[in-house]
Amino acid sequence: MGDKFNKLLTSSLRAELVSNVYWNVGGEIKDVWSYRLSAGLAWDVLNNQNNMRVNVVRQGQGRVVDPAYSFTDVQLAYFHYF
Repeated sequence: MGDKFNKLLTSSLRAELVSNVYWNVGGEIKDVWSYRLSAGLAWDVLNNQNNMRVNVVRQGQGRVVDPAYSFTDVQLAYFHYF
């Protein structure tokens, strides 16, 4: 039972981690850096035609006081391929 579960989990589960950092030296506000970090999990449900995904994105800027420039986004998605 354990071997079947491990094979199912590893064959149907995928993970992703992406990170970006940008440095702005032009414009009105100089020496501002921004970042974007995203992580996601995807797994097949029932068969390889149904897929569930969870993504989390964190984006922000350094040296900017306005909190509107920083946010966290969580997404849950279902995909059906035909």
